[in-house]
Amino acid sequence: MQGGQQAVDLVALFFAPFFALITVLALVAFSPLNKFSRPIRFFLFGGIGSAVTMMILSVIGLLGKVSNGVWRFDVVLSLIVSALIGLSQFGSSGKLTDKTQDEPERVHKQDSGWFRNY
Repeated sequence: MQGGQQAVDLVALFFAPFFALITVLALVAFSPLNKFSRPIRFFLFGGIGSAVTMMILSVIGLLGKVSNGVWRFDVVLSLIVSALIGLSQFGSSGKLTDKTQDEPERVHKQDSGWFRNY
């Protein structure tokens, strides 16, 4: 039974913070939550990251008991890293659709002449 406990702890140790951080990075990059001030984003994303970690650990807990040390480590790690990601300037660079139109490509006569219908 000890091997099963270690397997559940290893799955919980690596997957929960990973998916929490992917969620926070997606929110930072693609959500309108970047309009909040930096201190609010710090606490907001920290809370979101730790909440996602707790939900994932609860699901992993259905496979077997997750030890208290793993719970604490995962939640604190996700809280700190998610808050730091929310504090960063990663998401404040503007929208992807704000790109200016490129100069139209010039088509050479020899490139476009092969498909004419006579």
